[in-house]
Amino acid sequence: MEKHTIVAVDDDPITRKILEIALEARSYPAKIVCDGKEAIAALQNAHFDLVITDLQMNDVDGFTVLEKAGELSPSTARIVITSSHDVSAAIKAIDIGVDGYQLKPFAVGELLSCIDRAMSKLKSKKNMAVKKQQTSMTLLSGIRKADRPLHSPPSPIWQNN
Repeated sequence: MEKHTIVAVDDDPITRKILEIALEARSYPAKIVCDGKEAIAALQNAHFDLVITDLQMNDVDGFTVLEKAGELSPSTARIVITSSHDVSAAIKAIDIGVDGYQLKPFAVGELLSCIDRAMSKLKSKKNMAVKKQQTSMTLLSGIRKADRPLHSPPSPIWQNN
């Protein structure tokens, strides 16, 4: 089974511990961090398949983390966990393309299902990209073969070899 890397950020130590235990239970390699600055530093230093972030944090908020993740690696899946019931925050998260949105307190099973769906979607995208690349290579190979002459042109009679 392919392992996916995850960075999870929340300023609440209890939520971080829940995330750590839940991700460990699914055997997802994860880096758990306590604030947005640390999350962005992690994203700048390594590739992550998934970012899980709280929205409301001191200094750097979750939207900044989500946007930076999208800039650094557009293929990175993104999930929001938040205690904010603000509809405009949910709409903004959807507008920037999050793959999941969980309200706190969340059920761990629901969060894991959301993570599994995001990972499955990511795997499908990667498979599609590989198939597209293989198809392109096959087509290019066929074009190159078609550009070659089927046989060498005959030597003119007047040339002595």
